[in-house]
Amino acid sequence: MVVFIDDILIYFLDETKHAEHLRIVLQILRDKKLFAKFSKSKFWLREVRSLGHIVSGDGIRVDPSKISIIVDWKPPGNVFETFFKGFSMITTPMTKLLQKDVKFEWSEKCQRNFE
Repeated sequence: MVVFIDDILIYFLDETKHAEHLRIVLQILRDKKLFAKFSKSKFWLREVRSLGHIVSGDGIRVDPSKISIIVDWKPPGNVFETFFKGFSMITTPMTKLLQKDVKFEWSEKCQRNFE
């Protein structure tokens, strides 16, 4: 089960156990006087898209539509398309890690700039 603010995803490979967990969750909601809108609820789906992921019997994976801009990124067609303002400054902490005689230590600054 995954809960995120007002979304509850219940998934199980075994349908009997899935039904059991669904019953438990709905009973807890009832006991706590919490209600779900039936019109917004979906049951017995084979695949659910939520928060940029796809949950299915195969597991949880990233929704390809959320990363398509990166996957489909076209190579530059000219020198002007290769320019990223401040790129060298952004990558400096990571580039320094490539130098000889420099111990590889991934710092918070490296992580921020990487992201």
